[in-house]
Formats: sequence, C-alpha cells, structure tokens
Amino acid sequence: MRELLYDPDRLAQAMADSGLDALVATQPSGVRYLTRFPKAGRSLAVVTRDDPAHPQLLVPAVELDYLVEDLVPGLVHRAWGEFVRELDDDAVLDDNQRLVAAAHADRRRDLDRPAMLANSIAVLGLGNARIGFDVAPVTEPGLVDALDGADVADASPVIPRLRMCKTALEVERLQEAARIAEAAISATVAVATAGVTQAELASEFRVAVAREGGLLRVDSVSVGTATVFGNANVPTSVLEKGQLLRFDVGAIYAGYQSDLSRCFNLGEPTEKVRRYANAVIAGQGAALDMLRPGVRTADLFAAAVAETRKAGIPHYARTHVGHGIGLAGAGYDAPLLGPNDSHVIEEGMVLCVETPYYEFGMGGVQIEDMVVVTATGWHPLSRLPRQFSVL
Repeated sequence: MRELLYDPDRLAQAMADSGLDALVATQPSGVRYLTRFPKAGRSLAVVTRDDPAHPQLLVPAVELDYLVEDLVPGLVHRAWGEFVRELDDDAVLDDNQRLVAAAHADRRRDLDRPAMLANSIAVLGLGNARIGFDVAPVTEPGLVDALDGADVADASPVIPRLRMCKTALEVERLQEAARIAEAAISATVAVATAGVTQAELASEFRVAVAREGGLLRVDSVSVGTATVFGNANVPTSVLEKGQLLRFDVGAIYAGYQSDLSRCFNLGEPTEKVRRYANAVIAGQGAALDMLRPGVRTADLFAAAVAETRKAGIPHYARTHVGHGIGLAGAGYDAPLLGPNDSHVIEEGMVLCVETPYYEFGMGGVQIEDMVVVTATGWHPLSRLPRQFSVL
C-alpha cells in the first residue's frame, strides 16, 4: 500500500514469527512508522496480525491538531482526555477543521492512556491475545496493568528489523531529504570565500535547508584545521585560502533524515590533503563497488579500509564505514557497516556509505553518500559529484 511507510505483509510475517496477535507502538518513532502521525508524545499505535494494513492511532486530546499534517488516509483514530477547543455552531469549517473538531467531540474524556489502550484492545477482541510492545513491558507498567488477562511480550526488535528495508514511500522521502541537504551544500559553497566565518557558513546552510522545504538535522560546516572535530562547530573559525571546507550535514523531510558529506578546498590544497581526500573517496568507492544483496556488512568495511590504505592513507583505521538511515529522531537504522556487524545486505536497505579521516593539525576529509540497495546493486539517492573539489 503506497500510503503506508511499512510493508504490511512483512509486518504480519514478523508478528507471526514472534507469536504476536497485535503490536503496540508506544514510542514516537514507532507511532509515526505505523500511522505517519508526526508529533506523537503520548500517542499509541495498535496493529493486528490479521489486519496489518489498518493500524489504529490512539491519541491524547492535546495532540489532535497534528492529525492535519501527515496521516495515513482513512486511518482509524480515537482520542482520550481533555483539552479546550471551542466550536461556533454557525462556523463554516474546512476539511482539516472538520477532522479535528470531530475527533475532539468524539474523545473519551473519561479515559486515560492505559484505559484507552485497554478499551481499544477489547474492541478489537484481543483481551486474551498475545500483545507485543515496542519497548520492554517493564518500562510501561501502567499499560501492562491495564491489559489484565492479555499475554504481554517484549517485541522491541520487531519495528527496528522492519525499518531496515524501506518501502517506496520511505525511499521517496529519504531522497527528498538528500536533495534538500545537497542543495543547501551548493548554496553554502557559493558564499565560501576567504574571510567568511564558520558561523556565517552554518547560517547559510540552515537558511538554505529551510528555503528548500526541509528541517535541519545537522549543520556541521567546518573550516580549516577545525574540520578535525567531526560534527562539532567552531563558530569563530575563519575560512582562508588553502584551507579545507568540510560538510557533514543532514536535513529532515516528512519525518525522514539525510546524512551526507563532501569536502572542498578554497584554493589549491597541500599535496597531503589532496592525497588523503582522494584516498577516502577511493575507499568509499571500493565499498560501493561490492554493495549488493547477500554481501556481509563486515566485508564492505574491510574493502573500504583496505582500499583507503592502498590509495594513500596507509594507517587508515575506522570503527565503521556507514550505517542504515531512515526516520528522524530515532538514531540510525541497522545495519552498521562495521567489522563486528553480523548483518547481510538486503534489497531495500538505504545506507549511508562513508569514509571519514580526522588528523589533528591537518583537519578532516570525508565523503558520505546515501544509496538504496537494489536487486543487483544500488541506486544513488544523493547526486553531488563524488569528488574533492577546489574552489
């Protein structure tokens, strides 16, 4: 179903494998994944194994306004609790106002969060079912106690496992998040002249992200030797001729995040900087060359490190060379492209493949791209040239 962020068939199979009749999402990321509801605080989502394509949203009255932003079309939603919204009997309402006004009028003022869940489970006929939570049940004692008679289980691995492989709708959102970040990189490069401060560059990046229709995730635009500091910014650092300009940035679009990196040099770089920058590009390329379903993540890591060493940084070392990416605010998705990761690449994974290098006194060089794994290889979601450019 194109309107869902998840694949209902995969969800049903995952629930069957875990022996679950229903899954309850208690965390904002899980609620959004199942319902697209964008501002979940205390909201819950419930989905059953027998009807995996029709989740239900349980929302406190105070959060009802966000029904207008990004809801699955036709989603069943039920509200509880109290919040003050007035309605003039003579008012003419548009569709969004009618949606929220109706949900507000139908709210169960007599119920709280646990009672709302218990009521919904009873309505679904799951009073004696096996119900999985997306967190350890001990962290939600009120909800567990309210489901008296149900068999409550820890199903915290289910949603993260599903999130590893993206649906078409997720890929569309991730690609737009990448486009926004890349447009902001280009806009910032355009004002990167001698004498500009890091604060001014980061400000331009943030404005460009907003102008392109995104929200900011990371604004790490670093200059000179301060490029060694990863994602930390040094606002007073000043870009001068011959210095590095490094982007390790991201934007958010419709709940999905991007993570990209490019390096530039203002004027001619030193021989060492050029060699090291090209070496990390070669290392990333080695990982991309072997990226396809069935390849072990640890083997991708080994290939990237070996090629980076061969291409010009003989002592190159890393803890990982990439990671999965998806929903904003939920950390990175699995897998991790590291030496001890046990995953095998699957079709539909969206990965950030990166080869950073940091050296005090010189700075940092890096390249990072977003790709979606296809049946035979991969397709780029980021489009900037994979090169070290001189400005």
